[in-house]
Amino acid sequence: MVLRSLIVCALWLLGRWSALGALAADSHTAPAVAPSVADFLPRAPESDGIGSYAAGLYAGYRARRPDAPLYGVMWFDADHPLAFEQRLRSHCRAEGEAAPQSFGWRRHDGHRYGVREVVEDNWRMAVEHVAYAAGETSISENDAGAPTNLALRVQGTGQEGRNISLIFYVLAQADEMVDATQSPAAFGCPQPDTAVTPGGDVRLACDADRLHWRVRRPLRGSIGSTAGRRVRKKRRRDSAPRLDSSVNSDLGVVHVRAASVEHGTALEVATLVGQWLSAHRRVRVQRLTSALQAQYGEPTDARYEQALREHWERLQMNPSQWMPDIADGAAPAGTGDIAQQPLPTAGKRPNVLLAQITVRTPFEIVASTGDEPTETLVQRFESAAREHEHRFAATFPALYRPGSFGPEERAFAQSAVSSVLGSLSYFHGGIVTEMPGDGPLAQRAGITAPVSHLTALPSEDKFPRGFLWDEGFHQLVVQRWSTGLATDCLASWLGIMREDGWIPRELALGLEARSRFPADLAHLMVQSPRIGNPPTLFLPARRLTLALQQAFPIAELDALEILCDKDGDMDLAEYTRTLLDVEVASCRQVAQARAAVEATKKLLLERLGQHFTYLLQTQSGMHWHGRDNETLVARDGHYPTTLASGFDDFPRAPYVDSNERHVDLIAWMAYAAFMLTDIQADLQADGAMAGGSWSTAALSHFGRNLTEALLHEHWNATEGTFCDGVARPTKRAEPSTALAVEHFCHLGYPTLLPLLLGLLPANAPHTGELLRAMADPNRLWTPYGLRSLSAADPFYLRGERYWTGPVWVPLNYLALAALHEKYAREPGPYQARARALYRSLRDAVWRNVYQEYRRTGYLWEHYDPQTGHGGGGRPFTGWTALTALIMDEDYRGVIPNFKEG
Repeated sequence: MVLRSLIVCALWLLGRWSALGALAADSHTAPAVAPSVADFLPRAPESDGIGSYAAGLYAGYRARRPDAPLYGVMWFDADHPLAFEQRLRSHCRAEGEAAPQSFGWRRHDGHRYGVREVVEDNWRMAVEHVAYAAGETSISENDAGAPTNLALRVQGTGQEGRNISLIFYVLAQADEMVDATQSPAAFGCPQPDTAVTPGGDVRLACDADRLHWRVRRPLRGSIGSTAGRRVRKKRRRDSAPRLDSSVNSDLGVVHVRAASVEHGTALEVATLVGQWLSAHRRVRVQRLTSALQAQYGEPTDARYEQALREHWERLQMNPSQWMPDIADGAAPAGTGDIAQQPLPTAGKRPNVLLAQITVRTPFEIVASTGDEPTETLVQRFESAAREHEHRFAATFPALYRPGSFGPEERAFAQSAVSSVLGSLSYFHGGIVTEMPGDGPLAQRAGITAPVSHLTALPSEDKFPRGFLWDEGFHQLVVQRWSTGLATDCLASWLGIMREDGWIPRELALGLEARSRFPADLAHLMVQSPRIGNPPTLFLPARRLTLALQQAFPIAELDALEILCDKDGDMDLAEYTRTLLDVEVASCRQVAQARAAVEATKKLLLERLGQHFTYLLQTQSGMHWHGRDNETLVARDGHYPTTLASGFDDFPRAPYVDSNERHVDLIAWMAYAAFMLTDIQADLQADGAMAGGSWSTAALSHFGRNLTEALLHEHWNATEGTFCDGVARPTKRAEPSTALAVEHFCHLGYPTLLPLLLGLLPANAPHTGELLRAMADPNRLWTPYGLRSLSAADPFYLRGERYWTGPVWVPLNYLALAALHEKYAREPGPYQARARALYRSLRDAVWRNVYQEYRRTGYLWEHYDPQTGHGGGGRPFTGWTALTALIMDEDYRGVIPNFKEG
């Protein structure tokens, strides 16, 4: 017993001392909601059940498995004078006259609960969802199984008496073509059924064994216009032409319809509904003109023209009289307040069922995929809302400290985080990939076998698909909220990686995603294994190992396994309670922790390590491959674009050369090496990378060599910045001086990256010079954050005005992380300067993003360096949501721990 105690104590002390250094710098920023060891274990995607995983829809819900049914609701404002089909709210849209004023997620937990808000002229729509398992009373329960049921609460508020037409639907969708000859629509609904109960509930079922939608009668608000219903009934009794009845729609009628779309995508459903609405409105126009002709004769009659003008003016004042519906004009009408079209009996089986109901604001309608009482569902919504508020406050306690932020600022941060979580989308389909061979790229493109993928989206409107460059930043936010979700996403990205370590930079997986890819950028859909992308997945990687250390005392795992082997659970709780800060009650917990460590090793060291090796092998010479002299920056740039780097139009060498060396790529590779070093140390896994070829010492040495190369070959003292270069042979005999680097200097994000990633020594003169440039209004500083390119550069605000001046939140986040975690913390000649810069930069960034959110209702892709106004895509709720972490001052694990020397 004594010997065992000595062994355990000795092993514990060794592990404890080795872990203290890694934990000391990060413990003060650990989130209040502790992760669980189970968050790091592989999970089957279908275990998450249904959620808002349908990309880029205002209200679309599905499970994370191929060809899962899609549940959705779309709507249009029947009182708006613009064409109804143009204002049909189905797919997220922020551009154009017909777009809403703003939209976004106000609350979302990344899985079961969320509130989408769409702000329109004089009114707003809120669509709230909660997914739940049978017998579950709270969304925080973990033992009730996957949430297979879904409930929606749709609420319209604002201007009273506005007519809003809602269209609920269920789609037997197909994520990808099965083969070239079979249409996915052939699968269809095995046994479609539509019905309206005596109580007025609408039921849609694609299969006899499964209810897909039950739309309940409104809890608040009238169903359309009672006058509309009276007119319709009266028209059925009187067949004589009447001007009012010929144009007045049946606002109080529920319309139910089944149909078939060719490829089984949500975009096809929205397009089909728009076509129905347009066709129905044309019918109403024809009825009006026919009625006028019957009463006044030929259109040349002055009375005809006067009557037509009066009716047109009246209908412009009350557009809902023109309101179209989804009914088939050729089919027989229903009876009473139900207009149910007969289900097809021949040809293709229907794969979409729809129900249209028009209500007047303010209204509240509940729909569900189950038969629970409406009162029970309302209680679920209220409970889920309370739980979400409590969890957000517990996850971001710094936002609630006295004197820190007000209620509106906290609501902004909550919406920013929720919008990243709400963008998490599931895709299934093949990757459009460049194949070997000669000829144009379009002729060499092929599609791989289908893969499944879970990712956050940069923008639900502009970029409703996965981007590798963005995803590392996204996962910093996701990991703060849920380690399990972040692990799932990281595992998904690394799961689609090829054996050689290549990860596609942009993923349009499946029929829906490819159909929404911009036609003028279709060439970018083809992914090339020769072209890399910044390895941003390393940004959240170490946060996972720090979270694992928080979930379990990993440093003592070996000692605890020895104890379990000898005596099982007998003395485990006593030893851990006495020697550690936590209690481990059972050897089952120890075994689970070991499984979590091994799974994390495989994910971060084997898989992510292979991606590191791929970049070394393919981006030879330390320059971004894929640049060519034919693809020039548009407008007034006239230099090759560098799409692979992420900094597309940032100025570099004016020509492409195989001897180019790019500062940002060198910095990323040094950073990745140091992060792998830290991860190996955290997991006590020296040399555990793929192939075992990289030990901790070798990684550290490699990272230092790259940093030295930056300092000695790429620093330009005259310009006061790091510079891209082209290596030129010299006539010198010494091998160390056989090459000279010709500099191309442009001060901006890429050349600032050695500091932004924390690679430079705190006391190096290079650090001081860059800190001075960052604070200089004539170079990088603005009242809204750091510019992407110095204002003194000749290419400032030229090119595509993308990375040539605008302020971007993710790179400002890296700057703040480097200042907060290293340069403002470590003693040195520039510490005071770094501290002052950190305080002013943090305030500048978050305040401007917040003010623009208040002004426009959106987070933006980037911000104007002269006015602070948002620019580019909106809502850009991907990496711009890092503003919430800036407010919370959370930079844990982003800057590597290595020491210079």
